[in-house]
Amino acid sequence: MEQLRRWEIASSGISLLGALLFGIQVWLHEVLTSLAILGLGAFLAGNLLAVMKVRCPFCHHFLGLFGPTGKFCPYCGDQIKK
Repeated sequence: MEQLRRWEIASSGISLLGALLFGIQVWLHEVLTSLAILGLGAFLAGNLLAVMKVRCPFCHHFLGLFGPTGKFCPYCGDQIKK
């Protein structure tokens, strides 16, 4: 279950850094720069990583972009330890 937590942190961090890079570049230059496009790509990659890896270890259903909201999987009911 610790691996699930690592994937949550990795996908959230990549998405956050991408969103910050995109937002800062667009705010400073008011146009899409190559760094803004790179930030958008990192944001999308972080979300894709979450969709692929943040899953219940028992039934393999997607648990959401923000991870499981409780201690149990909403699909199979098994306990998810963080």
